[in-house]
Amino acid sequence: MVSRGRYRRLSLLSAILILSLGLLAFSSHHRRVPAVTSFKERYPLLWKHVHTFEGRGGVWYIPTNWVQPNPQPRTIIEAAQLAIQATALGRAHRFMPHSLIPLIVHQAWGHRQINTWPEDLRLSVEKWLQFVVEGEMAYFLWEDEGVVEFINQFTPESHEHYTSLPSMVEKTDYFRILVATYVGGIYGDLDTVPLKSPAQWITSQEVLPWTDLETIFVYNSTKPVRAIFGIEADYGGKAKLVDDVLILPITSFRGKYGNMGSKPITDPTALVHHHGQGSWKKFNTVTEPNQASGLRYIEVAALGPRKMLDWLKALFAKKEESTAPSRRAKRATKRARKARAKRRAELEEELRRRRMGDGKVPFFMGSVIPVLWGTPGQSVEKQHDRNTVVR
Repeated sequence: MVSRGRYRRLSLLSAILILSLGLLAFSSHHRRVPAVTSFKERYPLLWKHVHTFEGRGGVWYIPTNWVQPNPQPRTIIEAAQLAIQATALGRAHRFMPHSLIPLIVHQAWGHRQINTWPEDLRLSVEKWLQFVVEGEMAYFLWEDEGVVEFINQFTPESHEHYTSLPSMVEKTDYFRILVATYVGGIYGDLDTVPLKSPAQWITSQEVLPWTDLETIFVYNSTKPVRAIFGIEADYGGKAKLVDDVLILPITSFRGKYGNMGSKPITDPTALVHHHGQGSWKKFNTVTEPNQASGLRYIEVAALGPRKMLDWLKALFAKKEESTAPSRRAKRATKRARKARAKRRAELEEELRRRRMGDGKVPFFMGSVIPVLWGTPGQSVEKQHDRNTVVR
């Protein structure tokens, strides 16, 4: 039987334990709340336009003068349609200078709860939003639900292909092509930091005539820019306008010192700094509506109206052209045919002579003929190699 003194001690210990647990829960709750609300001070634009934003399918920011007199959109699809209408008016201040590329920034992430984002992503998006708000640009952060709705709305025939892709990274790569095709603007991964406003990416210096030192051909295009690429293999460290495509040096869209010859991010030509969060073979896209880019190894690209589709057609046409037989290959094939015909005539003559002698077909014919004529299904090049034809 428990004594009265021991009962009092147990009761006191129980009360202390309950009080301690309550204080611990209260203090931990108050430690978590400041961790979230502190973002309001550290990332005011991210807090206002992303974390606390209410809308279906993602987050968007459209300048007021772009939207009026239309009602405020309720979904990201309605917002995208408004942005398309606003840029269709052709007002110059809604486009990158010297171009037909609208000032619309696209990004994609699974959710808008910034307290769960990595710190460098919060810093990056805050910088994008700073340029967006100050420069009267539009901004879209596409969530997974919004991406699916976008595909169903703008290109339902692509839905099956999109859902069949095995990884989210590949789905994101595919989506950025589609959003650039039908909306246009600038696609930036969340781990990219803009060093300059997109409104300053193209200056009069970038569109000046230039001479190719290898071909001595002078490029002097007067067309508005419809595509921007940052190509790793570029040389000279200067922008080059070819027709309506602006090719920028590697520093512009990489900006990491020593990275494949790029200059420091403090260089005047540096436009975007890519942190590289580990997403497989990313590229960032800047495009004009109705375009598409299949260049997944290019970090940043910009394309103009219909330009993405034009580029895809051109790429496929070039691929088909590159796989067509060259003149050299045709000449080699012709020589090989003559050699085979000559050798076959010699073998037939040898066969005729031997048959006249003992009436038996020599065994070596079974092994020589396949080598001469190539194994069924082999390419012409392999047959040439097997026959040691010099091309």
